[in-house]
Amino acid sequence: MTKGIIIGLIKFTDKSAFINDFASKVPMVINKYGGAFILRQPKTHYSEGQSFDLHVVSEFNDIEDAKRMMESSEWKELNEHRRKNSDTSSGSFMLLEGGDALAS
Repeated sequence: MTKGIIIGLIKFTDKSAFINDFASKVPMVINKYGGAFILRQPKTHYSEGQSFDLHVVSEFNDIEDAKRMMESSEWKELNEHRRKNSDTSSGSFMLLEGGDALAS
């Protein structure tokens, strides 16, 4: 079983709407599919390159559960609010497969 890691680097276009319409509702969907937040934090202590308003990392014990969540109707509906209220050309959002592909 390979872990699934979701990373979001968010730049708000409408912080209030982002929090009310997306961020406040996401935990229920992530938890439903076996995921949990590792962090949701605006503050950085070191940064190189572009800055972000919010940094999010969530983890799923199985990447297949993360994929099912991202393909669910609940997620697709919420994701519209994320896109509408954040700058998707400046931010990043990704699902990664856990592990170290460079380990020998």
